[in-house]
Amino acid sequence: MSPMVLDVAVENLPTSTGSWRIGGDSMIWVNKYGKRVTDEKAMYHELAQVFHAWDPVRAEFPNLVLVSVWDQGTEDHFTGELIPGYSYEFGNPLIMNRPERPHVIKADTLPELAEAIRAKLKSFDEATGGFQLDETFVDSLSESIDRFNRLAEAGVDTDFHRGESPMPLFFNGAARPGNEGNPTMYPISANGPYYATLMVSASIDTNGGPRTDNDGRVLDQSGEPIPGIYGAGNCVASPFGKSYPAAGATLGPYFTSGYVAGTAVAVDPQR
Repeated sequence: MSPMVLDVAVENLPTSTGSWRIGGDSMIWVNKYGKRVTDEKAMYHELAQVFHAWDPVRAEFPNLVLVSVWDQGTEDHFTGELIPGYSYEFGNPLIMNRPERPHVIKADTLPELAEAIRAKLKSFDEATGGFQLDETFVDSLSESIDRFNRLAEAGVDTDFHRGESPMPLFFNGAARPGNEGNPTMYPISANGPYYATLMVSASIDTNGGPRTDNDGRVLDQSGEPIPGIYGAGNCVASPFGKSYPAAGATLGPYFTSGYVAGTAVAVDPQR
């Protein structure tokens, strides 16, 4: 799984890409109630799971669309290249390799930004099932920003532990000049302009499926091999369980399980 800009997900083009990197320091993600709900810098396969949180009391998915909000400081310092001379930006929603940036919403104040977000969401009613911001959004967003700013000033995210892991620190890039604390966090400005984009969860590939034995034979519910059925790669249960050690970690299991299953099939009398 991966986060993806809603505009990109709806376009569904062959060139579409997920957002592997979330840029910005004076930036937060909030749900329909204006509440911050996650470490925005978490690795993409874990970050995407936040969208699927179910609220059994309200009977809804409040995080179905998350709103990324940032200020002019992030716009000035984090829309450049992560690696000098390397143009691919890992799907950073601040950039997205789209000069016209149709996915970016801009307004001078938070209330104006909220109204622009509502209008943008309305245009995606068919794709989101009519998902909209709650009427408390602006007040809660202001509270979320105040809370985030206090954490940023302290340099420690006691709510979601942002900036404590090596890979998110790398994908964040260097701290802005003058930030001697947590490079992933900086207080959001009290004055506009403000920017926003809409984020959703996207599928990259299958991860999991039927269990297999050491020969790649697919097992039934009682753990016995099903005659003549084999599996390999991402279409069967991962040897890593629910974890994902690093980018490309599927490649080794592809080759290994494919070789093992193919060798077993070659001598299987029921093939």
